[in-house]
Amino acid sequence: MNRIGALGAAKGKLTCQCHGSTFEPRNAGKQLGGPAPRDLPALPVRAEAGQLVVAGSFTGPIGPA
Repeated sequence: MNRIGALGAAKGKLTCQCHGSTFEPRNAGKQLGGPAPRDLPALPVRAEAGQLVVAGSFTGPIGPA
């Protein structure tokens, strides 16, 4: 299976398998290591009728710098 990101061995961390950067999604996408030039932008969500729905715009630019 080919995945862009996966939960890392350290619980709660997100690791980009393409670039080797690690992020902490529970801390506003803070970059913890690797070559990424910035934190991971977040997409605000909220629960509505038992489902998650988008609640706003990304917190920063997405894609390459």
